[in-house]
Amino acid sequence: MTRRPPAQPPELDGLTLLRRIGGGGFADVFLYEQQLPHRRVAVKVLDPRDDDPHALEQEVNAMAALEAERSIVSIYEVRRSSDGRSCLLMEYCPNGSLDERLRAGHRYREVETLEIGVRLAGAIANAHHVGVMHRDIKPANILFAENGRPKLTDFGIAASSGSTTAGFSVPWAPPEALDPGARTEETADVYSLAATLYAMLAGHAPFALPGQPTNRSAHAERIRHMPVPPLGRDDVSPELVTTLERALAKNPADRPQSARAFMRELQRVQIRLRMNPTPVELLDGGVTVPEPEDWSDAERTRLRRTGSDVPSGTGVITGLGDDRSRSIALDPLTAGGGPAPAQPVPQPVTPTATGSGVPSPGSMRPPTGMSATSGMPTAGPVWAPPMGTTGTTAIPPADVPATPPARTHRRRSTSRFIISIVVGSLVGVAAVIGIRLWQQNTTTAIAARPAASAQSSTRTVPQVTDLRSNASGSNVVFTWSNPDPRDGDTYLYRIDDSGSSGQFIATATPRVSVPASATGRTCVTIKLIRADNRAGDPVQACNR
Repeated sequence: MTRRPPAQPPELDGLTLLRRIGGGGFADVFLYEQQLPHRRVAVKVLDPRDDDPHALEQEVNAMAALEAERSIVSIYEVRRSSDGRSCLLMEYCPNGSLDERLRAGHRYREVETLEIGVRLAGAIANAHHVGVMHRDIKPANILFAENGRPKLTDFGIAASSGSTTAGFSVPWAPPEALDPGARTEETADVYSLAATLYAMLAGHAPFALPGQPTNRSAHAERIRHMPVPPLGRDDVSPELVTTLERALAKNPADRPQSARAFMRELQRVQIRLRMNPTPVELLDGGVTVPEPEDWSDAERTRLRRTGSDVPSGTGVITGLGDDRSRSIALDPLTAGGGPAPAQPVPQPVTPTATGSGVPSPGSMRPPTGMSATSGMPTAGPVWAPPMGTTGTTAIPPADVPATPPARTHRRRSTSRFIISIVVGSLVGVAAVIGIRLWQQNTTTAIAARPAASAQSSTRTVPQVTDLRSNASGSNVVFTWSNPDPRDGDTYLYRIDDSGSSGQFIATATPRVSVPASATGRTCVTIKLIRADNRAGDPVQACNR
């Protein structure tokens, strides 16, 4: 099929053209700067030959119904250009697409795949809640916002549940969508999302196998009949593999029956792997994790209910919209391995039964989640000094010679008096030592806080450094350095030339070769991307 040439950017009032971002078979996307409000916007310009008013209305209404969903690209308004083309002003996501990262060789870790999977499953569940199916979920339709959040886009072929199929891209399509005129349900979107998560781990669609024919009919035949191929990743848990295989079942009845159910299964995998379940907001206000009666005993022990508000990012799962909303947070003492509070608060000293105000040995434990020796946060059980059943250190009885029965009571009274003095002295010594130990731990914890704060500040992604250029025939080769290399780092580069697409392209290596500009001055912009999708500030380099 002949590739459609790029369309000319339209003239739009109040918008200044910056560059072309990309395009497909039915539309081109350009980056504009809007004057009021001042922001950058992506403008999707439909091909006049495919400018179906009904399809445009369908996409606009679908996205407008989901404007509260943060994992779906927002649409701002619809315009007509001076030459009559339909234009959608949309949220601009500057960090490229999942497809670009996979093509650059990036492979995601299990924890990242689960987090992105839960967010996208929640977004799809919200779309299904308002009666909209996406029908083309794939890596190319997952963009990354400036803050790294994944966002689903391109609802141009969205339809109501139960409609006849159209638009599914073959590598990501479920078996039932491969037959023209077939009817698809919500489970079709579940399949496509599972295929996308599989690709994040394997680097390719489930049935796009190396060495196998890539034509449509051969690919469709594998989707219909071949079992899900192994991931080939020893670092991915059997729990996630089983969950993906079930969502990729040939029979729709064997898959999770909704995106919401699939989201819950992914959250259960997070819980079983002792991860904080990713928070999701559902438009219907429903609970976003399996009901407690559905959990195993092991899962129950890892969670505790709380009635207070908990900051986001701490494993809180909330529903949005009505009184049924609840918060559930991981308990670091029962979750095992969960992070302790960054700034632990010392436990108050409990007066003894005598009212002396001296702490009893049982109250001498360091603050919850703090090491007994260093004062640093820990994820293990709370430390406490050894104690007897009465809350005091056990003292073995002294050897007392046998006495006549007539003198037993007097000797016992004397022994009790002596023992009480000894025990009281030991308790006092223990109290003094305990207070000093508690003060030492508290001081250590307070002294450690600036270090923790300094550590958190290092989460800022640095810029690439040492950008250099060298001519190589008709190309210019740019190289750069990563000042703080981490596992999973990739890069986005953009050719800054009026004749280029202006789209960021992913690469896994700190080197890129680009065509030399006809003007003699070739420039590129480079950004460092962490495995969790955070991006460093862009840096531009030119050959002269």
